Order: sequence, then structure tokens, then C-alpha cells
Amino acid sequence: MDSEHWKRIERVYYSLLASPSMHRAALLDELCSDDQDVRQEVESLLNAREHAGDFLSRRGLEDHLAEPASEPDLTGCTLGHYHILFALGAGAMGEVYLARDNRLERQVALKILPARFTRDGERVARFRREAKIASALNHPNIMTIYDIGEIAATSFIAAEYVEGITLRERLAAGKIELLEILGIAIQCTRALGSAHEAGIIHRDIKPENIMIRPDGTVKVVDFGLARIGVAGTESVVATQIGALMGTPRYMPPEQARGQRLDPRTDIFSLGAVLYEMATGRPAFPGASTAEIFAALLGSEPGAISECSDATPGELDRIVSKALRTDPEARYQAMQELEADLQNLKDRTEAGTAPVVPRKRAQHGATAPPHPRLMHRGVLISAIILALGLALAWYLRTARLGSRPEAPSVSVVPLTSFAGDKDFGSFSPDGSRIAFSWSGGKGGFEGPAARNIYTKTIGPDEPVQLTFTSEDDKLPVWSPDGQYIAFCRATTEPVPRPAIWDVRHRPYAVYVVRASGGQERKVAEGGMGVSWSADGKALAVADSPAASGAIFLLSLETGERRQITSPHPYFDYLPVFSPDGRWIAFTRDFGFAAREIFVVPARGGAARQLTFDHEPTYGTAWMADSREIVFASNRGSGGESLWRVAATGGTPRPLLTRPQGGGFNPSISRQGNRLMYTESFRDTNIYVYGGPGFESRSVPGPFSGPKGLILSSRRDDSPSISPDGERIAFVSRRTGNEEIWVCDRNGGQLAQLTSFKGPGTGTPRWSPDGHWIAFDSLAAGNPNIYVIKAEGGTPVRLTGGPSGNFMPSWSFDGKWIYFKSDRSRSDQLWRVPATGGAASQVTRSGASEAFPSPDGKLVYFTKRPWGPIWTVPVDGGPEEPLRE
Repeated sequence: MDSEHWKRIERVYYSLLASPSMHRAALLDELCSDDQDVRQEVESLLNAREHAGDFLSRRGLEDHLAEPASEPDLTGCTLGHYHILFALGAGAMGEVYLARDNRLERQVALKILPARFTRDGERVARFRREAKIASALNHPNIMTIYDIGEIAATSFIAAEYVEGITLRERLAAGKIELLEILGIAIQCTRALGSAHEAGIIHRDIKPENIMIRPDGTVKVVDFGLARIGVAGTESVVATQIGALMGTPRYMPPEQARGQRLDPRTDIFSLGAVLYEMATGRPAFPGASTAEIFAALLGSEPGAISECSDATPGELDRIVSKALRTDPEARYQAMQELEADLQNLKDRTEAGTAPVVPRKRAQHGATAPPHPRLMHRGVLISAIILALGLALAWYLRTARLGSRPEAPSVSVVPLTSFAGDKDFGSFSPDGSRIAFSWSGGKGGFEGPAARNIYTKTIGPDEPVQLTFTSEDDKLPVWSPDGQYIAFCRATTEPVPRPAIWDVRHRPYAVYVVRASGGQERKVAEGGMGVSWSADGKALAVADSPAASGAIFLLSLETGERRQITSPHPYFDYLPVFSPDGRWIAFTRDFGFAAREIFVVPARGGAARQLTFDHEPTYGTAWMADSREIVFASNRGSGGESLWRVAATGGTPRPLLTRPQGGGFNPSISRQGNRLMYTESFRDTNIYVYGGPGFESRSVPGPFSGPKGLILSSRRDDSPSISPDGERIAFVSRRTGNEEIWVCDRNGGQLAQLTSFKGPGTGTPRWSPDGHWIAFDSLAAGNPNIYVIKAEGGTPVRLTGGPSGNFMPSWSFDGKWIYFKSDRSRSDQLWRVPATGGAASQVTRSGASEAFPSPDGKLVYFTKRPWGPIWTVPVDGGPEEPLRE
């Protein structure tokens, strides 16, 4: 239907509402005698009104979408043990304040139901329902509910205070690059997938309900319209009270029509959000509700590639599938959407996701998605080293607009052991590094404090220098290599609300011998410390709560001399130039605006070098003191390394789009090594002890998880050998996705494959334990391979342009079953383990398969997390598994 049809629907609808109910049937016959489509839509709206509280009435729209913010300001008031600091915002369902929980001494977001709604039973019930539904969920990408209560007739919800901005604000700030789009969307799929597993449908996914923290973590908020059903089985009737109070621009057609809803509702809404992130415009435009509904129910939106020439065809396919009008044609589970997005992200980071025009994408020009086992993990950082004569040449010639052909730069993980590592610093001779590390703690145990460690560049183990429960960071070597200065976070309360409290919180500066020993506190201050070239002074950042300036601290006299004047902003991360003449530092102007400055070390006017209004993440000087390398997401949409002349000029890229972003660079004094930090979601492999599956009844109990295969790179997809003595798994600890094996205790690690590229996974042992099958994108599209468990050359078993994934062995080891789209839909195929022609096994769809113990049947699912089916090993009737 076009907008004129919807305007007619609206006129007929309001005409009927103005008429006595006894006359409506006759009037409807008269007004819609020539258009049955209009009649059906009006009847649907009338039916929905009976259950949904007059959604399309002007009064209803005013009540639900345009509530006047006339409530008194509660700033400074105390509600129970919550002291209200200031207002954060307001919405239709309540005022939101930043408050301090005096009982637990933490900041919370306090959502208060306006007094004018306290007599509205449905409003109060929905307010309480939001708290109960959200509190039932425990996921890092869902806002945590701490408390719900009512004091003096004031209903409130105390929730996690999420610092940052909404996705709507991020959209308004400008174009979102592909990797950022995928990062946001993947986190949303994880949040909503967790909710769906708990039987909860959000029903109001839109940019306003997606929060982005400064560290990139996404939080899905506002479960006020959510409904609880039975996970995986029941759907929700959209004409229940409040169901049509979703946002028309992001609701699927079945929700707009008042039909039954299920998790695919959220998939459509997230698809609409994805479309808007990629194109900068709504998927369903319109100046009025009628026009939006006309676009929504009329046709599917145009291709993303029609709005952007730099869009991968794979993203077109993903968004198009999520926005299908027919729920059966969409992704059937949020995990399926997550898998496709993650695959595209992996390939984009590795530079293997081609930009494909829409016409080619429709004909299969892009590789099919590569499903993989996704483990929940933690955001982890690892130190990366770019080294060798090639880099020295690269850094020396970086000032040139163009360069002759250069040898390639070797970029390798310098630290791959488990735990969070950051803030690497080279020793004066360039042979060692100091860095901040959590000591392998974290993961299931939660965030862990970091201490200062040193390590020789090479295979040597790290040496711990500090031992504290506080957070130590930003180590720097003295010019003679004898001492290390660093910053330690203190436990003093932050005196004012912080947008990025990691920078606002107070620190103290300490010095310790590089060989270890007693620490010495030398200064209070903010974030950052640097040694002067003669070793007699430290540049330190003062606390933002004080002057927020950079000071020079004499180590001989203790005298402090202020050299910057940032008020009303603050400065941090000072770095002396190698020649000792200049100090580079970062000035914080507020969220998403941190610029690089230089100031003479003797004092004087500071010179601003960047004008991006973008975040920056650490600086380092070139060895000749003529240029500064800094980390920023300027231009590229992801954290990359840039360089700018110390005298000013246009920044130019140095290393663009490292796999996990580029943060906190450091350059050796010799100029031949660059070190930086990458940050990414890390997964590790854990083992549970206890009786477990000893019986055939419900498994358990288990003991707590124990780390088995740990690194700061992704380790996942474990497969246990038939004799239980070895484990095959996928790891990126070398910087590339490869197949590894180890013993049952996580020892005797051995790398089997060396494809040096993305997309290798799903290892599966042969029944005799001599071979491992896996899938890989090494040949450009997904194929099935086998390799000897003791190592050797991988043998490819499949070919052609199709995607072939997820191998499994037949019971006798003669066949390998796998999923393939070579028949234009995902089906189960099999190929001889020794090589040969593949044959199709299923006809009605398949996802993953395993043989039955008797070798007669193959168990398979038609989609991830779906019911189990059976089929004879060589094809035949496909039947659901019966208990």
C-alpha cells in the first residue's frame, strides 16, 4: 500500500471511532465497498484497539509518544538509600537520574515513574514488568537491574549506570564505518540471543534503546515493552496491552498488523537498525505513522549498496535476510544472524571481504557465511610487536608522501599468554619491555587488577615487579634502564561525575627498580608519567579534580612546575621527546574529543596538532623527535595508528586497521621496533569437573570451571580425541586462525596448520584418532580439509564456488559429512575421507550432523539450536528424532 491508502485507512478508522458502535458495521460497508484491502486493515486496527488501549487514537499517541516533561526536578533529594545527583534524561515511561547508592557506594541510574502515572494501573504494571524482565537477564550487553521499589508513592528502578551515548546520538555524529557497525550489531545479537533463550522478546529495538559505552561495549536497554513466553515454542499475541506501543519505523509487519510475535520480531527490528547504521537513513521512511506503515507493509527496503558504493555484498545479503517481510524467510534465530555478522567482521578485519555490487551479490559473488562456535569471553588486550629493518625503514620514510617498494613489516603478537595486557614500553636498549598485566586472572573470575611486569623480547617468561590489589599501569623506563616509573589507581572517590572515569579517577606515581624491590611513591596526580632525557625529572599529569595540568617534577628536590594550563579541560598522558626538548600530551575536551598537543619542556605555549574531535589512545615519538605516532579512530572508523609532524600538519596513516584496533603505541629508541596494544573479545577453553555425564539422566553436578587452554587470543571449538587424551582446537595466538592440538591437560601444544589467514575452524577427530577434519577459507571460499593428527600437509576434499562447512566423520571413518549450499540451499552432503565426488544426503535443509553409534543413521539439525532429525547414512527419509 502507498501513503494515500494509509491516509484513507486513517480517515476511515477515525470516522468509525466517532460513530456509535452499533452503526460501525454498516458505515464500514459504505466507506470500504470499493477497497477490501482498506477494509481489512481498518478491521485489524479496530480489533487491536480493543486489546491495545487505543494505540492509533490521537489521545493514545499523545499519552504514549509525547509525554510532557513536567515532573519536578529531584536533584539533591534522597530516595531511600539513593542520593540523587542530577538528571540524565527523560522518556515516556519515566525520568532517569544519576544517583549514588549510599549502601553499596556506587553510582546507579535511577528510573522514576512520574507521579502523574501512579494512578494508571497499566503504566505501573508495565514499569514493574520492565524491572522484573530485565532483572531476570544476566548478560554483559544488557543493562543490569539492581533494585525495584516504591517509597512514599514513588516507584523506581535502580539500574546499572551506563556511561556513553545512544546509538541515535552516534548516528547523528556522522558516518559509521563497517567494522564499527558490525561490532555494535554483534553485541546486540548476543544480548537479544540471551534474552530469547530466556523466553523474552524485547519488541522495541531501536537506536534509542542501544547504548554505546566509551570503551565500545554495547548495552541493550529498556525492556518496558518486553514479553515473556516459553523459549523456543510460544509466541506472543501482538494485540495484548502495550504490544503496539513499539516504534513503527522499526517494527516488523506482523507487529504492525497485531499478529503473533516471536523472536524473529527482534531480528527484523535489529535489521532495520543495521540498515540505518549502514546507510544513514531509515529503512522505512515517512513523515507520519501512516506513511511509515505504508513503506513497512508495502515492500522491502532498497539494497544498502544503492546508498553506498563501499558496502560489501555480504552485508547487503545479511540485512536483506533480516528484513524479509515473511518471518519464515528471515533468520530463524538471533545466533544465526550473529554467526553471519561475525564471519563478515573476521573477513573484513583480515581484508578478505570484497565490496560486491548488489547485482553480483544476488548471484553469489561473495563467499557464503562461515559459521563457527561462538564462546562467551571477555574483552582482552594483547601487546603486538612490529619489528625488523623493514619497520625501521618504514618509520624513517614515513614523512614522505610516497615511498619506493619496501620490504614487508613483520607484525606478530608479543604477548599471547592469558589475561589483560596493556601499556607496553621499551627499555632504552630495546631488548626488553615493561607492561601492565592482570597475571592471567580475569575471565570467569571477573576483572582483575593489573601489576607491572617486564619481559625480554622473545620466549622468556614475564617477571612481576609490583604486587598490589590496585591497578598499576603506564610503566616507563628511566633513560639508564635502572628504574621504572608507573601510575597506580587509588581508591579515593571521584569528586565529580566522569564521562570516562578511568581518566578522571585519581592516580599516584611510583618508582621501582627494573630488577624489582621496594616501590617509592613520588607524586599524586592523574593519568600519565614520562622520564626526561637526563633522568632528573618526571612529567606527570595532575588530577582532573585539581588543576588537570601537566607538571614537571624534580626527582632531586621534589619541586613541581606547571607547564600547561588546560582549564576548564584537563591534560594527561605526557610523553617526552627522545631529544628532551618537547612534551607531547593529550587534552580532553569531553566525550569523543581528545586532541594531541606539544609543549616545550622548559615551558611555553602549547601547540595543538590534531583537530579531529575524535578519541585518541596514546602517543609515541619517532626516534628522531620530528614526528608523533598516535592511536585514533579518525577517518577509518576503527582504532588505527597515525603520525603527525611535531610542527603541525595533516595526520597520515601509519598502520591502518589492525585486527583488534591499535592503542597505546611505543617506539624503541633505535627506531626499528613499534609496539602497540590490540583489544578484542577473547575466548578461552575451560573444563568442568564432577560426575557430569556419568549417568544417562540429567547431567551434573559439575564443579566450577577451570582454565584449560588459555591465551590472550581466541581459543575455541575444542574437539576431544576418541581416546580422550588429546584436544584439537582453533586458536589465533599466532595472529592467524589455525588448528592446534594439545594433551588433555592443555600441555604439549602443537600447531597443525599454517594457512596464515582467516576462517579456519570446526576441527573433528576421525574415529581412529589419526586424522582431523576441519573447514577453512584458505582457498578463497569455505572447503573441507583433513590433516594427520601428528601434523603434515592438509588435504582438501571439496572444491568449486560453493560453501562447505562443519565436517563430521561417519562411524566407520570412511565418509565425512558436511553442510553445503551447492544445491542452492543448505543441505547435508558427504565425501569419501580419502577424496572423491561428494553426494547429497538431505533434501529439506540441514545445519550440523553427527553419526549414530550403530553407523546406520545420521543425526542432524535443520538450523542451529533446532530440533534433531535423522536420515539414513546414504540418504532417504528424513524424520524428527523421537524420544
